[in-house]
Amino acid sequence: MLIVVSLFVSRSFSYEVPPISISTPIVTANDLGYTSFTDTNQMKAYLINTCRFDAQTATNFANKMKYANEAKTSIHDFNMGLGKDSTWRNALMKVYLVSAKKVNGVTSLHSKIISTKCEINSYYVEVHTRRKKFLGITYSTKRTRVMKWRPLTASELKSVNDKIEAHSSSQIQQQIRTL
Repeated sequence: MLIVVSLFVSRSFSYEVPPISISTPIVTANDLGYTSFTDTNQMKAYLINTCRFDAQTATNFANKMKYANEAKTSIHDFNMGLGKDSTWRNALMKVYLVSAKKVNGVTSLHSKIISTKCEINSYYVEVHTRRKKFLGITYSTKRTRVMKWRPLTASELKSVNDKIEAHSSSQIQQQIRTL
């Protein structure tokens, strides 16, 4: 008599992609105060180093102040980086506000920075299922769930930016009025 024993182990993978979670944005305002310049090169260096203007924007603003008595501008900077663990990342939007007034050849700049930051959690779950069968009957099933980082889609990036903009817009408008 011949007895055949059948032991079968099967493995399968599946993926779950839950929606992202965005923390409540935190808005802070920092007044850099007033700085006076008689030379446009010094003003350009200040705008580039302190207010994070690119060279062309700083040059354009300095050239504008050669002929104008008053001007205002703003620069928006949006960055995302890695967060506290593998599925979290940070989003940071900084708005640099600059107001310039020229009196008797001396240009006075008033600068402010409004920072808005929040955290985003985006991941997918990889589900590993291992089934053991004996004589066609499943007697053991083991499921393992592994969370892994995933990039944001375009619509998710837009929703992050919209939430940050919504929380910071009133603060930005208030700071613009006080420049």
